Amino acid sequence: MAMVLVPFIHLSVYLFRGLHPTPIVLKPSAPSLDPEMLRTLLISFAAFTLLYVGLVTLAYGIRLAQEAEERRRMPETPSNGGYMVAAYVVATVIYLGYALVLWRRARLVNREEN
Repeated sequence: MAMVLVPFIHLSVYLFRGLHPTPIVLKPSAPSLDPEMLRTLLISFAAFTLLYVGLVTLAYGIRLAQEAEERRRMPETPSNGGYMVAAYVVATVIYLGYALVLWRRARLVNREEN
């Protein structure tokens, strides 16, 4: 749910310049972050993305196993696992969208360096 607020927070940085520092990575022009720091940011972002995907896959597998066990015990009980899957899908789409923005900024920095 907190990922939904990220675009609004990013917009508030531009709307209320006196209250927020200027952006370093996600600004309209090229990022002013040192290339080594940007590379470190992107590598750590990729590592946490892999960790996130692994944990979501694990949680989904556990939920499927729980549902199979519940169906084995009481076959007439309806399943509510669809809401959990939808939440994972929405969070993953938001997360990957943010990763795409960072990746595009890094490409822009690499083009300006060359």
